Amino acid sequence: MLKPYRLSLVSKLAPARTTALMMGGWFLSISLGGKAAGIMASFWDSFDDKKIFFLIITIAAFIGGAFIFARIKSLNAIVKDKTGIA
Repeated sequence: MLKPYRLSLVSKLAPARTTALMMGGWFLSISLGGKAAGIMASFWDSFDDKKIFFLIITIAAFIGGAFIFARIKSLNAIVKDKTGIA
């Protein structure tokens, strides 16, 4: 379920001229994530060893977390600048 406060945060943090574009990007990222999950789930029956399936999901989660962690300082600065909340 798409939480309204996440979309609200996107609209608060986006530059004034590109708010609609950023909100569209938010919806696009949600849809791409759902599509990737569906594609990954379609391979469930082709894996003889289910541990490999979960290993792939775990590695993808760690890579995504590493990208977010690498940007955390700049993201916190943007949130603090736009909302005043640290």
